[in-house]
Amino acid sequence: MSRENFLSDEPWTDAYGDAAIRSRVFERHLGAMLGASLHELAPGAPGFKLHMHYGEPVRILAVSAGRFPDVVAYPEHGYAWVATRDPEFPAPDGGDGGIIARFELPSDPQATS
Repeated sequence: MSRENFLSDEPWTDAYGDAAIRSRVFERHLGAMLGASLHELAPGAPGFKLHMHYGEPVRILAVSAGRFPDVVAYPEHGYAWVATRDPEFPAPDGGDGGIIARFELPSDPQATS
């Protein structure tokens, strides 16, 4: 297994030119407990919603537990995902395909109470 260094200048996985954001996703092996991705925002980049940084450029290291089932909500976009297996890996032959679904979040948090 190769060691990955989030501080290196290795090629970025995705680059979003107009958005001034680039990302690198680190390989997560089947059964691994942790996953990570690195995002770099240039000065003036719109950034990710929910927080901002003023000392641009900034690098944000995101680490996830990689446990399933999982629900991931994106409140600023109004939707969430639910998954009973890792969608990055195909279901084993003849195995349970699991549930991977997207659903809309209520626009008014008080509407569900």
